[in-house]
Amino acid sequence: YSVIKDKVEASEFIVGESSIVGVPLSDLKLKKEVLIAAILRGKDVIIPRGQDAIEKGDAVVIVSKILGLHDISEVMI
Repeated sequence: YSVIKDKVEASEFIVGESSIVGVPLSDLKLKKEVLIAAILRGKDVIIPRGQDAIEKGDAVVIVSKILGLHDISEVMI
């Protein structure tokens, strides 16, 4: 979803098998200009903090200046 036309996008990804699963967010090596804005787990919406971790099956909302993301792995360095 375009948040600011041609400058910022919000993307939602459903996480499957991934190296990011179970890793605290503070330990993830994210690219600059990337924000993990929300984790949706079942009926719960988690506003993430450093100690939170993404689990398989979670929907993750990313806000970024990187346009055209197709997979959550693209936010990693």
